[in-house]
This record gives sequence, structure tokens and C-alpha cells, in this order.
Amino acid sequence: MSPGRDLLLAAALAVACSGGEPRGPCDPAPPPGTLGSVCGFANPEDIVFVPAAALLLVSQMRHPGDAAGGSLAALSLGPDGEPIATPRRLWPPAGSARESESPTGSSGGDSACTTPPEAARFSPHGLAAAAPGPEGEVSVAVVGHGDREAVELFALRGAGEAATLRWKGCVRLPANATGNDVWLGEDGALWVTNYQPAVGGLRGLFYTIVGGLGLPTGEVLRWRSSSPGWERIPGTRGANPNGLLLLPGGETLAVAFTGAGSVGLRPLAPEAGSPRDIEIGGHPDNLTLSSRATLLALVHSSGLASLRCRFGARPCTSPGKLIEIDPATAAASERFSHDGSRIGALASVAEVGNRLYFGAVYDDRIGVLIDQMPAERSP
Repeated sequence: MSPGRDLLLAAALAVACSGGEPRGPCDPAPPPGTLGSVCGFANPEDIVFVPAAALLLVSQMRHPGDAAGGSLAALSLGPDGEPIATPRRLWPPAGSARESESPTGSSGGDSACTTPPEAARFSPHGLAAAAPGPEGEVSVAVVGHGDREAVELFALRGAGEAATLRWKGCVRLPANATGNDVWLGEDGALWVTNYQPAVGGLRGLFYTIVGGLGLPTGEVLRWRSSSPGWERIPGTRGANPNGLLLLPGGETLAVAFTGAGSVGLRPLAPEAGSPRDIEIGGHPDNLTLSSRATLLALVHSSGLASLRCRFGARPCTSPGKLIEIDPATAAASERFSHDGSRIGALASVAEVGNRLYFGAVYDDRIGVLIDQMPAERSP
């Protein structure tokens, strides 16, 4: 039997032996320092706070075997960052296989992309939101899987329960690229992590094993309207590039290498310094810039537990932790850890005042933690 089939069999046996009790009710207002949760989601992997709209934007990813397509959802927040409504779907709106609030035709990205993704196969993954434009519109970029591998572009208008999301266009990714996270540059450039050439089937399993061994599977790609096609960013090739962001000033790129267990800092110009890799003890997922200008990295603590969840174990109880990194000194410290009993496979974090909200790959809820760390403290 091939190594790939051996791994599949081991995963199937692990799933068969890992059934658990359904999760209890959610607690959206937990005591400080205790992990709570907000229910009403489906695979809410990536989240981002949009201050101008007073809401969390959430990508609800479609996994293989799911009957319905994924969606982009919103959670309206009050003045202290507290949830003030139940989650609601922003896109696609109900009622059609392909929905757009504007006539067919691209108004952003690649002019050849003129129709929105098919709703039944839409699988949103990483997402990013820009600062509001002159008329208050917020540009949103989403890595989309499904009927095409592309960065889907949207316009967010309004705030809270009045917010709406309109599809604008897309930029298709190159062949043999699977997007994971996305960053919107101030100049309109799109930065995307190419996690690995494929994720499904035996080919995807092969690259998952390659990345798990710490071998390179992908790199960071950049698209600019002023130059044709995608360009590979030198120095970013590594094992399963995942979360990314540009540090303030735009001279250094931060990339989470899930397979290597590290976060890389990659200067984009020689005068910006030397590349650094920060070992963090686990498998980093998404990155967020904190109010202290530090990096927040969600880290999966157990590869085996993550594998069980990937192959269908529910509820997912994969443990994780939140690591804070000072990019100036490369010092890293643990701010929070969880055994996965309340929420498993935490993958992303959004800081809203003294609250931290966590996305989860396979759950029906997002996490919320009222932080006890003083705002001025850093690693």
C-alpha cells in the first residue's frame, strides 16, 4: 500500500475513534480571560474587523462534501466591541445561483472576469479589507475556491445591520496555485499566499505531506493592475505559506509558514534589513497586526488533531494558542492557549478594543476572549 493510502487509512481510523459530544451553548459575554463563543456560523475560518462598518467580516468556507456553498457573513458590534445582533449572510444574497447587485461586468481586477462566482460552489477563504475610500466604500478582497481559483473583489457599504456587500470583479490565480490568505496594499496591489499547487485528492495529500516535512510548497504572489499577471516575491518560498501581511511602512512582509512552524519576516528592499525566521512551536495559520504594532499569530498545537478534523472528526477539538511577536526584536510570547474543548482549530484573530475574536476552521461558532493584557504591554 502506498504511503499516501497509509496516511488516509490512519486518518480514517483516527476519525472513527474520535467522536465527541456536541458542543454546549455559546457564551458571547464570558468573564475576562475565559474563552467564550458566538454561535450562528458555518466553518468561520477567517475573520477581519472593519471599524468603518462596525462589524466583523467572516469567511464561511465550503468544505468537500458540504451540500451548500460557502458565504461571507457579518457580525455587528457595539461601541465596546460586543455583539449586538445575530450573524447574517452578506454574500451571496439568497435567490440565485449567481448573484450580483450590479449588472454583469467587472468593475475591478481583471477585465476578463465579468461574472461572480457560482453560489453553490463558492468557498471563501482568506480575506482582507482596506481603509474606506472617499465615499466611505470599503474594498474587500477574498481568496475564493470552487468553480475557479481567484481573488474575488467586493465593495462594502454602510455599517452594522445596514451594511451591504457587492461583488465587483476578480483576479484569477495562475495555474498550479492554491490561494490561502490575501492582503490589500495601499496602492491597490493584491498579495496572496500560494499555499501549495493542489489541496484535493492524492495530489493535494502529497503536497500536504511535503509541507509537513518542512519542504517548500509555495510562495507569496503579487498582482498589480499596472503590470500583467502575477509575480512571485523573491525569498518567500517555503513550506505551506499561510497568513500574511505588510508591516506598517510597507517595507517588510510577514508570512506564516505552516509546514515549517515559523513566521518569516521578509524585507522587500535591501535597506529594510535581513530576512528572519521566528520559530513558534506549532503550525502557524493567520496573522493580524495588533494595536501595539505587534504580530498576532494563531498556531495549531497538534498536527494529528488537525488531521482528524480535516478528515471529518466533529466536533473538532484541535488545540491551539495565540502567539504575539515583536517584529523589531523577533521576541515571541504566548498570550493565550486552549485545548479545543470549547472551540477547535482556531485559525484567525481580530482585535476589537479589549476583545479578541477567533475564527475556527470547522466549527459552528467563533471565539471571543475579553483580554486582560494591558494595551501598552508587548513581548
